[in-house]
This record gives sequence, structure tokens and C-alpha cells, in this order.
Amino acid sequence: MKQLAFNVIFFTFLFSINISAQQSPKGINTDTIVQNFHRSDKVQPTKTDAVIRMKVMDFKKNVLNDIPLWVHQKNGDQYWHGITDEHGEAFFLLPNNSDYIVNVDQENDYRTFSIQKEKNVFKTVPIVYMSTRIKEVEKNDTIYQYLTQGQMPTKTRVLVNIKIADLNNHPLAKEELYFVSEKTKKVYLALTNSNGNSTLMLPKGDTYCVHSYGFQDITCKTYEENPNSRTSRFELNTISTAEFKQREQERARLLAQRDSMRREQRLRDSARIAEMEGHNFYLQHYYTKKDFEKIKTNVVKIALGDQKSVEENPDYYVSSNQEIKAMLHRNKDQWKQKRIVANIDCSMYQYIDELMVWNYSDEEEQNNNTYWLFNGFQNNAKKSASGHDRRGIFYVPNNDIEGFCNTIDKIVNFSCGGNRLENVVEALILGAKDISPDEELLFIADNFSDASDLHKLSELSVPVRVLLTDSQFGVNEHYLEIAYRTGGSVHTTFEDIPSDKLKSLKDGEHLQIGNFSYQFFKGKFLKNS
Repeated sequence: MKQLAFNVIFFTFLFSINISAQQSPKGINTDTIVQNFHRSDKVQPTKTDAVIRMKVMDFKKNVLNDIPLWVHQKNGDQYWHGITDEHGEAFFLLPNNSDYIVNVDQENDYRTFSIQKEKNVFKTVPIVYMSTRIKEVEKNDTIYQYLTQGQMPTKTRVLVNIKIADLNNHPLAKEELYFVSEKTKKVYLALTNSNGNSTLMLPKGDTYCVHSYGFQDITCKTYEENPNSRTSRFELNTISTAEFKQREQERARLLAQRDSMRREQRLRDSARIAEMEGHNFYLQHYYTKKDFEKIKTNVVKIALGDQKSVEENPDYYVSSNQEIKAMLHRNKDQWKQKRIVANIDCSMYQYIDELMVWNYSDEEEQNNNTYWLFNGFQNNAKKSASGHDRRGIFYVPNNDIEGFCNTIDKIVNFSCGGNRLENVVEALILGAKDISPDEELLFIADNFSDASDLHKLSELSVPVRVLLTDSQFGVNEHYLEIAYRTGGSVHTTFEDIPSDKLKSLKDGEHLQIGNFSYQFFKGKFLKNS
């Protein structure tokens, strides 16, 4: 007994620093005996004290080391403290004929046990413990957590069990969700496993807005400051990141193919400029003398010819593949006053002639149309020789041939560059400035080029009528989103998708445009493969 008393005093002294460093469960006072016995100590029971072997494991029976334990004698204020070793064990020498409560790590009253009034009692108390410990790494304000299976919530953190599936309820693996803290602005990353599941331990007393690769502000969740442990469930059916990325790659491939064909076409045009008469007016202007009167004569001549052709065949513009004219002509009666914002970059030059001719198709069109032309490349282009940036949006003064040509000269050249992500929404916001209630905002879009600034759509309060060029391979989903979120409409060479049809879409439904179907979800669209 003297040796045992010595051991208790020795271990109490040896681990007095450790007990101060450990976070004790609430209510534990300084009247704590630090025993911390393990196998090598070979502690033996006595007539009045029992040896209690505590074995801590997870639910798969894996032993857990370095787990702090406190044993509290019921109806008393005495505590015994120890920490599990590599075997998941801690031994305690405790008075028999008593009831005890075990506190594990930060969890109070985790389990109870009793010691009968017998001598030489040796008893094993198994503890199945789901860890509350959190390992997390922060990189650039993004927090990556590494949690054990069977993770438990704590008093300061809520355990969020996350399940992500596609719109057909199939689990989505390797899907990322971002929970952004309202207080700290830090991002907690959840990555799903093969079953579409993930877990996060989020600090309580905060609101988290949830984002994914394809969707912003899916929802916001508030977890109240509450001392009791809490588990929350977050389930989401969504379009997968893989689908969005696959579609982006498809659009990039089609863009590269289209640009390659356009470059060849421009080379052929430049070689035939001297032979041109009555078409490619802007190219003539660019490569030859700026004979605006000659160009105007040719434009008017073509416009009059168009009028005659349309009288004979109402579908003339469609059959002759004049895309912009087809869309404008089909909606002429409902779009009286028009503010036309047109994307004029190197791939859109072929449509400049269509705009010029349409503008001169009749006097009413000239009087009721205004034009804003822009180049949306997002590169750091130097100022041109004329002193104007290639990137920008410009009003066409006087609405005439000279005004068109001079305005286009400010913002374009005959080379393609940049990453083809364009400041579309920015251009629409500027183009819609001071628009009257009687004016329709039309946007002539390069269907192959993505928009870089969809996040600015909340600043655009005018319905946008999106006129899509080159839509034979499908519609760019960015422009469907612009039309939907502004209460506008979408138009191709062959059909019109009115605003009421877009507004009536429900999550998961499909929109058919030409030969392609687009799935709608939370304000976004994805072309089905």
C-alpha cells in the first residue's frame, strides 16, 4: 500500500502539467487525482479499491489513443483522470461499492458503471466513442476538414451531414460544396465520397451561405449558439460540376472550330475585295478608301432587294440564312422602338452588313433604332492608334453608314485574341442606361463566347431580348440565363422563346430549342448530351 500511495503521488506530480493543459469537461474542479495507469504499471486491486480497465474504441472497434477520461464518483466531488495509450486503455484504481460517471474528452456523462462491494475486483469498462476532435487545414481562407467516420458534434460546433445527388437522385461523387461564413468570410469545403456524402463541423452562432461550382447562393443556413450538441442534415439535388465542365469544354471546342473557319473566310474576303460589289460593305470600307456614299448606295440597293424578296417569300431571311434580319423581321410588329446592343468582335464581322442593311430597310427602322456596339474581349489590349481601347461599348451617332463604320473602327481590329470571356452584362448595363419605357433592349450575342460577368445580372433591371447567332450547334446557356433572370426572351433564326415560357419553367424541367434540350435548375440551364 505504501508503494501504491507513492505511485499515486508520483503520477499526480508527473502529470500535473498535463491536467492543466487538458480542457476538462464543465464542472470538474481541482479535486482531481491524476492516475494515468497503463498496462506497464500492473496496478493491482485491493480489498477496498477495484482496478477498472477502460477500453476506448470507435464503432468499428479500432482503439483510440490520447483520449482524455474523467471518472466522477456519484454523490461526491472526487474525479480521477487518465489518458488512453496506444492500446486505447487507461487503468483506474477506484473505491468499490460505488456508482461512477465517465466523462470522455469534451462529452459529459458519457456513460455510467458500478463497482460491487467485493475485494480484489478487476473490471473492464468498454467505451465506444465517436470522436469530436477536428483536424482542419486553412489555405487562402478555405478550410479543409479531415473528420473521422462517426464524427460527433460538440458544444461549439454543429455536425452537418451532407448528401448530394443529381436531379434523378443518383449520388454525386467528388462534388464540392462551399459553406461561406457570414462572420469570418472563411470557406468550409465539403467534398462528397462515392455515395454522395460528406460531413462538416461548422462553428455555431453563424450563418453559412452555400455555393457550388455551378450555382451561387443555393441557400443560407443559420446554426444558433447552443450549448447542447447538435446534428444537422443538408441534402441537395443539383446538376453536377462534371456536367457543367463537360459542357464548357464542348463550347470551347466549338468556338475554336468556328474561329478557325472565320479566319479562313477573312483571308478569302481580303483577297477578293477589289471584286466585291454590293456585299461585305464593312470590309470594303476597312480595306479601301472610306467611300461612305458608295457603301450607302450598295446598302440601300440590297435593302430594296430584300424588301422585294420578302414580299414574294415571307421566310426569305430564314431561307437565305440571314440570321439577324430573320429575327428582327419576325418580331418587327412587337418591337417598335429598339435599343440594339451588338457584340462586334472579329468573329461577328459578317453580321455588320446585316445590321447596316436592316437599318436602311425602311425609314421607320432608321427613326426608331439606336445602336450600341461593343467588343467584349477580356485581355489587356493596348490602346489602338486612334486612341481608343479595343474593349468597350460605343454609341453609333446619327445612325448612318459613316457612324457605323467609324464606331466599329474604335473597338475592333482583324485579329482574334483574349480568352473569349466577355463582359456582356457590363455592356448591357451601359447600353440600357436611361432607356425609356417604350424601348426594347435587344442584344445581338456571339453565341459561341461565354459571359464573364453573370454575377452582375442583379444590376440589370431591363428585360433583354437575346438574339443568338450561330445557334445550329445549340444555344449558349449563359444567354438563356441572361434572358431568364431579366425577364426577357430568346430568339434564334428559326424560333422565339418568349419570356412567359422561360418564367414558367420549374426546377428539373426541360426546355426544347431546335434539336436540343436544356435542363433548368435554380435559374441556370444545361444542354443535355
